[in-house]
Amino acid sequence: MYSRIVKLILLMFFLAVTVNIAQEKAMSETIDKLADKLKQKILLNDNQLKEISLILADYKTADETQVKSLQKKIEGLLEPRQKAKYQIIKNDWWKEVNELLK
Repeated sequence: MYSRIVKLILLMFFLAVTVNIAQEKAMSETIDKLADKLKQKILLNDNQLKEISLILADYKTADETQVKSLQKKIEGLLEPRQKAKYQIIKNDWWKEVNELLK
């Protein structure tokens, strides 16, 4: 009886860990997709892409004040030409970010 309970607990733990890993992988892929989409639209370099991916990883757990700060961080990474392009697509891109990460 005791060994069945232990086996059941271990199985539940294993399943929980597996589901968590799968969710994190899916979230990482979503973040990469969003960052890559921005890269294609405004021609980010590799360093900017990496930084934006890190910012988006923080975005999923951010509250409203932190969201504004993260948006400003992204804008701060951009060069003047990129900022001009970003202003054109900003609302649509952030709408997609909200739909996929929140």
